[in-house]
Amino acid sequence: MKQLGQSSSGHLLHELFRLPVTSVKGIRKGRAGKLENIGVRTVGDLLYHLPRRYEDRRVVHPVSLAKAGVPAFFTVRVVSARLRRIRRLSILDVTVQDDDGGRMVVTWFNQPYLLKTLDQGRRMYIYGAPVMKKGQLKLANPELELEKQGEKDDYLHIKRVVPVYPLTKGISQKIMRRLLYAALQEFVSESPENQSSLVDPLPEGLIKRYGSPPLDRSLWTVHFPEEEEQVAPAKARLVYEELFFMQYRMALEKLKRQKKKTTLVCPGGKMEITIRSSFGFSLTRAQDRAVKVILKDLESNVPMCRLLAGDVGSGKTCVAALAAARVVDNGYQVAFMVPTEVLARQQYKFLHRVFEKTGVSCGLLLGGMEPADKKACYADIAAGRIRLVVGTHALIQPAVSFKSLGLVIIDEQHKFGVGQRHRLVSKTPVPHQLVMTATPIPRSLALTLFGDYDCTVLDELPPGRKPVKTEVISPRNLPAVYDHLEREVSAGHRVYVVCPVIEAKTDPGSRRAVKAEARDLSQRFDHLVLMHGRMSSEDREKAMKRFRSGGGILVTTSIIEVGLDDPGVTVVLVRGAERFGLAQLHQIRGRVGRGTLPAVCYFVIELDRDESRERVRLLEAVNDGLEVARRDLELRGAGEFFGVRQHGMPGTRVSNPLEHLDILEKARVDAFELLFGPGSPGPVPSLEREARARFIDLENVLFT
Repeated sequence: MKQLGQSSSGHLLHELFRLPVTSVKGIRKGRAGKLENIGVRTVGDLLYHLPRRYEDRRVVHPVSLAKAGVPAFFTVRVVSARLRRIRRLSILDVTVQDDDGGRMVVTWFNQPYLLKTLDQGRRMYIYGAPVMKKGQLKLANPELELEKQGEKDDYLHIKRVVPVYPLTKGISQKIMRRLLYAALQEFVSESPENQSSLVDPLPEGLIKRYGSPPLDRSLWTVHFPEEEEQVAPAKARLVYEELFFMQYRMALEKLKRQKKKTTLVCPGGKMEITIRSSFGFSLTRAQDRAVKVILKDLESNVPMCRLLAGDVGSGKTCVAALAAARVVDNGYQVAFMVPTEVLARQQYKFLHRVFEKTGVSCGLLLGGMEPADKKACYADIAAGRIRLVVGTHALIQPAVSFKSLGLVIIDEQHKFGVGQRHRLVSKTPVPHQLVMTATPIPRSLALTLFGDYDCTVLDELPPGRKPVKTEVISPRNLPAVYDHLEREVSAGHRVYVVCPVIEAKTDPGSRRAVKAEARDLSQRFDHLVLMHGRMSSEDREKAMKRFRSGGGILVTTSIIEVGLDDPGVTVVLVRGAERFGLAQLHQIRGRVGRGTLPAVCYFVIELDRDESRERVRLLEAVNDGLEVARRDLELRGAGEFFGVRQHGMPGTRVSNPLEHLDILEKARVDAFELLFGPGSPGPVPSLEREARARFIDLENVLFT
């Protein structure tokens, strides 16, 4: 295979991802600052800032044949122009006519300077979607290109397939096209001998395997295609390239980890039997399979790095408890990190109970603890007196040191950054790692997104778990719902009421706030508790104690979506459900129905829009988390689903894990075969350089 860097005749792509964007002609410091708003900091970033769509401006449409609402390209002359002002708004109305005599009125808002250039008879090119108003064809704010006397037409904007880019304030479509054209000419152009100034970073064997177009041609094509049909194969090549390097980076991390040896070998013990009996129920077959795989990992001298994925209520904590039992039974410590103090207290309570008969001391470390209590906990951890410690981000503080840390368990791992996870793992030379997530994602997607993890999926719920009845309602149905809540509270059951925001200072109708809801409900219900993220950890803990001991209603935000397990809660009411993603609503729904009592979930649509109602109504028919996640990915895109970006995979520019899952799987196979397959050449330095340049660290690749 051809390795990157062997050629001295062209630019190396990984170097372009380090070269500042100011290296491109026409980009100075001020413009570079604006480009940074859309993530364009280097020449490589600019080259991979792809169009979001294309406009076909090759055909000139007669004005007389223009269709209302249909974008078209027109060549016209100015008949007359009139500038008028309404308060601070300037309106420039220009009557135009084409060579066939067809007329329309073109209007530009707040662009009075155009009047100086639009003399009578001036020829110009415009593109936009006209509308019919009072029998007259009108066009508002079209893109304009003036015919230049004695000069060539600007071929980047007219008489061709024109790219349309995502923009930021201060950068117009015309400017972006010119910047891309300048960058392509300087860094990707072909010489007369048909040699590109950009070296293709992909191994030659992979290019031949898929018949992919060269990188230089692909970049030129996606930005300035001659035909729109040429874009798909060129973009597919760029998508594959990006995903290949992401997967190569992951494969490289896995290879490096497997070369390490750990002394933390944990052969079989008897403690698991005691722990199993303390559960009070039998594990599901899926849990048993997961436990066997994890215990086998712990018996190896290769450090475990396993992802345990399972839907809400699938029993991940029980599996983690058995893994912890094996490790502490062999004389090592276990650190169990969770994202919130409420969840930390709950997990500590559970683990303390199941380990009570084993003599293992459990500890709880929270950021909101009193300094004296925190200092005492530090000392007990360092001395090894605490064998199993549950905590939040407080566990990664420099003051925390372990005597013999053997296993790191991270719950709801997508809530932590890679750097945070690394700081906990680095507190011992080569620990075992078990990371868990209740974000339900298909196994194939989990394998590709977590390429450096071994993956186990709990695809079964405990027996007897009843599905939660789900109803999507409007605010006018709330009186009947409140009657239902009153009956549940009178029966000694508990209720969650979840709101999207703490306070709604603006637009209160569409942003139902937790404080307003608590104030309204307090007029009807006596036992009501308020809890939200702005409260101190001590106040939140007091609120949860009052709720669990006194019953009634907990009015809260989405902070309860992660891990809370209270079998006494039978109803959850979600205000402003249209403001949540489907997967998040599914997580909130998973907070009820955790016992034997029938459970109901109400989703209230505050803004009665058809699309909002139909989206949320999917949850009335779908209880399976994987199916919910699939629908959510389709509707919102992966970046928003995982809470990182509006679209695309975290850390990538041109790919989307759902849309390009087939390419993603090919890229994963190719990258891992390159390092682990028969006749593997081992790490290829050029590919490693490229992967590290494209994904500065794993924080850009994995969930953050």
